[in-house]
Amino acid sequence: MSYSNGNMVETRELKQKTDWLVPTAVVLGGAGIAAGLYFYMKKPSFSAGDKIYCVFKYKHAGPGGVYRGRVVMGHTVGSPPLGYFDEMDETMQEYDIEVPPSVELKDVKNLVIYEVPKVLNPDKYDLEASLRYSDGKIIERVIANDIIQVK
Repeated sequence: MSYSNGNMVETRELKQKTDWLVPTAVVLGGAGIAAGLYFYMKKPSFSAGDKIYCVFKYKHAGPGGVYRGRVVMGHTVGSPPLGYFDEMDETMQEYDIEVPPSVELKDVKNLVIYEVPKVLNPDKYDLEASLRYSDGKIIERVIANDIIQVK
């Protein structure tokens, strides 16, 4: 206590509270981003005989019918425009895919089950998925690099 002009004035030192909200948010946010990146970058690994569910997504307008879905593993050699996909014939699997008729362009999804071939050595593989006419002509083709890790 201190006195001023004969009057009694009580003074107290104010203790400043620590605001933990910002440091906590920064630490938890950083941990969340790190965990998200870990799971995003981690590729699942498969063994021979495992089943992988592949979803064919494409846009279609026109007559419906039965088309061929094709999934094959391999390695991409080089880069565009000179690069190419070196497919492994023993990994190719084909499926009948029923495409509904549509007057206007709309999204279509078909699910196929791809079984990891037993002939593969442990390695990272690229995957090519394509939708084809019955004569083999490609309608749509997608290549995903380093998508499958075989144990």
